[in-house]
Amino acid sequence: MKGIVNMKDENNMEIFEINIINNGKIEKNKLFLSEIEDEINLKIEIERTIYFSKSDNIFDSVVELRKKLELKNIYLLCNASVINVYPSGMQKEFGGTKAYKLQMG
Repeated sequence: MKGIVNMKDENNMEIFEINIINNGKIEKNKLFLSEIEDEINLKIEIERTIYFSKSDNIFDSVVELRKKLELKNIYLLCNASVINVYPSGMQKEFGGTKAYKLQMG
């Protein structure tokens, strides 16, 4: 994910430092990614509330998490959460880590 620092913890869970907008303010946060068999799980804790999402690829998991957060006026600041960014079918089959930024034209 562009603009995000990636590291791993002792459980081999990937940790991404990500910026969010929370009630109009930009904040730094950590997004946790784990892969169990063919399932991608994302977790983020904001103001003592933990939000989860899961899917068979990273992109769909980010979209699910984005929709949950937007209900609380929280926005992820990464390309995968932008409405005009979308992976091809083949990219989704291979994990959804790459996507196209689409524009009318």
